[in-house]
Amino acid sequence: MDSLKWGWYSIGVNIVLLLINLIIAAASHSLAVSAEMTHSLDDLLSAVAVLIGLKLAGRKSKAFPYGLYKLENVIAVVLAMMIFVTAYEIARDAIFAPPRETRVDFWMLGV
Repeated sequence: MDSLKWGWYSIGVNIVLLLINLIIAAASHSLAVSAEMTHSLDDLLSAVAVLIGLKLAGRKSKAFPYGLYKLENVIAVVLAMMIFVTAYEIARDAIFAPPRETRVDFWMLGV
């Protein structure tokens, strides 16, 4: 049960980081901050998937007396594919997107 508590903490921290990056990305129009925001979103989705995997892996039934432990591997593969697709999208934007002006204000550096 302790791992579930830490899973919820991870989700909370990732939501805060995602919101901070979203605000700064919207204000600065920076591709680097947008990529970091996407990375934070991936981390959030990963934390949610891991939490779901932990909850489901512990379930036992007559059909699965040892639990659904293999479900963790399936979730890990799906998350790996999601990360590769995200990396492709960021690289595509970095190479092919038209240039845009980036704004940097002092408050962004502080946050």
